[in-house]
Amino acid sequence: MRFNTIVIDKNKLDYYVYVDVFKRFADKVPYYFGNCDVLIDDLLFQKYKKYFLSDAIKHHPFLADYITANDLPETQKQIENNISEYFYNMLGEHYVY
Repeated sequence: MRFNTIVIDKNKLDYYVYVDVFKRFADKVPYYFGNCDVLIDDLLFQKYKKYFLSDAIKHHPFLADYITANDLPETQKQIENNISEYFYNMLGEHYVY
């Protein structure tokens, strides 16, 4: 075990990935929803999960050893567009452009 690390449950890795990606896209969430809240629509997230996982692997390549997902998108543009679409669908009229 390494010092200064947090051990996480591999079964919950998808949600840790979500929080990591959420931080990069937080500018799409209006401030009046709270600056510390991590909003999630779990049913919608399940539809877009592969894009979140792909984004995490692009930013943290070591995660490829722990994430086993098929049919991951290749291009960063495709990943970002779909993650933005997730936030747009989740937030509706509150989405910040």
